[in-house]
Amino acid sequence: MKNKKKQPVTLRLLLYIIFSICVLIPVVCFMIVIPSFFRREMNTQLLDDVESKLVSVSNELVNTILSLQQISILPYSDKEIFELLNDKGNNSIINLSEKVLFFDYMKLLYNDITSLIILGENGNIYYYHRNQNNSVKKDYDFSRYKINEQNESYYLGAHYSDYFEKTNPKVFSYVKEVIHPYEKDLLCTVIIDSESSIFNRAFASMNMNKNTTSILLDSNNNVIYSSQNIEDNILESLRAGRNELLIDRNENKIVYRKIPIGNWTIAIIVSMESIENRIKVIYLVCIVASLITILFSFAVLRYISIKYMLKPLSEMGHVMAEVEKGNLNVHFNYKSRDEISLLGIKLNQMINELQTLIDKEYKLVISQKKAEYRALQSRIKPHFLYNSLNCIVGLNRLGDTSRLETAILDLTDMMRYSLSNENNSGWSTISDEVNFIKQYIHLEKLRFEDKLQFKLDYNYKTQNYKIPKLLIQPLVENAIVHNVEKSLVPIPVIVKIDLINKVNDCYLQIIVEDKGSGFDTSINGGGIGLSNVRERLKYGYIGSEMKVDSIIEVGTRIEILIPIKEVCNENINS
Repeated sequence: MKNKKKQPVTLRLLLYIIFSICVLIPVVCFMIVIPSFFRREMNTQLLDDVESKLVSVSNELVNTILSLQQISILPYSDKEIFELLNDKGNNSIINLSEKVLFFDYMKLLYNDITSLIILGENGNIYYYHRNQNNSVKKDYDFSRYKINEQNESYYLGAHYSDYFEKTNPKVFSYVKEVIHPYEKDLLCTVIIDSESSIFNRAFASMNMNKNTTSILLDSNNNVIYSSQNIEDNILESLRAGRNELLIDRNENKIVYRKIPIGNWTIAIIVSMESIENRIKVIYLVCIVASLITILFSFAVLRYISIKYMLKPLSEMGHVMAEVEKGNLNVHFNYKSRDEISLLGIKLNQMINELQTLIDKEYKLVISQKKAEYRALQSRIKPHFLYNSLNCIVGLNRLGDTSRLETAILDLTDMMRYSLSNENNSGWSTISDEVNFIKQYIHLEKLRFEDKLQFKLDYNYKTQNYKIPKLLIQPLVENAIVHNVEKSLVPIPVIVKIDLINKVNDCYLQIIVEDKGSGFDTSINGGGIGLSNVRERLKYGYIGSEMKVDSIIEVGTRIEILIPIKEVCNENINS
């Protein structure tokens, strides 16, 4: 199997490859890297922002816890309450809200506190509620709020205050035991209920979006506060300490921070959806910018490459093609001084040098051909003159003065024609050549009379075509000398001049035919006359032909074919 020839890599294709390497690939990389870089930076910035905000939230929560702890020392700070706790109890439920000063004090300083319950060791229950019409349920079992031996206080996450007659929304509770300052025994247990708004204020300072969830976990990883409802799987992830979480197929990051008081943990679930939406916008902007860059760069490359590279090179190729055809009058037109234009200048210099060299060699060859042609022409004249004088000598011996005079006049005209050298060209029209042949035949008929039978078939459309002078006469002379002169019977000599079509081209056809003795062309090429005509044709025309067909005792036929375009060229040149 033959190997397929590799297609050449065009300059246009090479430029497109360079464009792909230098522009297309970097732009595509830019389109991929930039959004990824922004995603990483935005994620880092967001998490750093959350971390910094968590510091302030942590401090706010510490202040909140301290304020609750401050309320828990009311049995010490409020003399009236301390005295009530030291009195003997009778399992009564006493509403502290009835004490106007205490009610105003609580409402003014602790607006987020919904209720306060003091479980005295004397059996009495003292309570405060922001709603003065609400009261503690009788016979409610508060034993579950008792503190174990390991803790002095604890926090109770969001729950309903079902120990009041009118149940409020979920509250957050702080439970603490108060020790008697003097007797070192348990004085009471304080239950402080607060609205979740106490945490809302702390987390609101973060200014996070609606997709962010804030969660507060106690030391046992129980939820104390949550800005949104959380599912069990999310809670499990928080308890496991995971940093990433998928919610509804959206990526979420979890940021943790410990609170020193109470050993609580703040967990912020940050949704990456907003960042992904911004990244999509960045991707879109990068794609549009990349496409604009690619199209603009391609348009600029195409314009520059066509105007300054491909078009000049194409013009150079056209100039070279014309030079290859022989047209040396074309030149490359350059408009700048870049490398390609310098190449075009060198091409023009090469064409000029080639033109000079061709002119020099052409003129040398032409002058040489003219010299050889004139030498051939000069060989014809003595040969023709010798034969004509033989005819006149013969007439003189016969004493035929009348025909002798006619022969001398014909010879004079013939000598004038053969010796004339108009414009030093050596060319003559077919019309003049035919007249010369007629005069020559007339001279020969004076000698051979009826033994010479001459016929001329002449197409007058060819009369202005130029051919070498004395091209046909040597052929007619050969036919007479080698056939008529030796024959005892009449010999026909036929000259035919016409135009013929052959192989999609037009030719000037000249035929000289005789019905004489003929000759063997393989032994005798026809003598000096035929070789002379053949050489002159070769020098005079490109593509001309001369065929000699001769059969012994039948006759000889000589055919000359000259392309019309060559005849026309000679007409122009002459």
